[in-house]
Amino acid sequence: LVYCEDNTLQLIQTHNRKTVWKLTGMAKCTDTTVLRRDFNSILMSGLDDAPGYLHWLNPRSQCVESQLEVAPYNRVSRTEANDAPMPQPTVTHTTFCVDSMQMLTVETVPTENFAVGKKEKLKNGGKFGVVSTVKFWARAPKNSADRYFVTASMTFPHGERNRVSAVAMSNDGQYACTVSNDEKAFRVWRQTLEVDEEDRSRRRPVWICQYKVSTPSGYSNFDTPNHGVQFSSDGTTLCIVY
Repeated sequence: LVYCEDNTLQLIQTHNRKTVWKLTGMAKCTDTTVLRRDFNSILMSGLDDAPGYLHWLNPRSQCVESQLEVAPYNRVSRTEANDAPMPQPTVTHTTFCVDSMQMLTVETVPTENFAVGKKEKLKNGGKFGVVSTVKFWARAPKNSADRYFVTASMTFPHGERNRVSAVAMSNDGQYACTVSNDEKAFRVWRQTLEVDEEDRSRRRPVWICQYKVSTPSGYSNFDTPNHGVQFSSDGTTLCIVY
């Protein structure tokens, strides 16, 4: 599955390079793009006109089936003509359990307060901060307006100055792993159920950091790529690439 420079989405057979289908008229995309087959639809993020959103596209009907706002975007006008525009929020990582009933996303949201989050520079030399947040989602009921709803959210999961570099979720959706090249460590998260204080008869999902593991000294100079972490099919083994 390939997103091309002419803003088309194409499914190409690898053995003969034949195009199975081609979806045209796609919105322009110059930032992060996430492609994933989700049952009969395709998941994308990073479209220029919809920062912070996930979109599910149906290649047969060539239309957007649904969308989900992951990172709220507060558009702020420039106060001076020579001010460099603030970067847009970005969904940097997305991963699912095997049946897509659980989802994990990582978003980065810029802030004018460069004392908060990881410090970055604008094109004009100005500074801004980047706030990283990991969110855990559950599949919403069929009659819901959105496909997923947030069950847990954690800002700065690897510390205020560290970004998330790679993520993975176990097939059963009970465990997740986030890797940070800035922190030089990975963290394993576990889902538990706690009694809802507002409704004692109901139990709500809660995600906790089960443990943090620092990168072994022999690999501390090497980074983990975007898709460089994966659980085994039974969730008992975790593989991380350096």
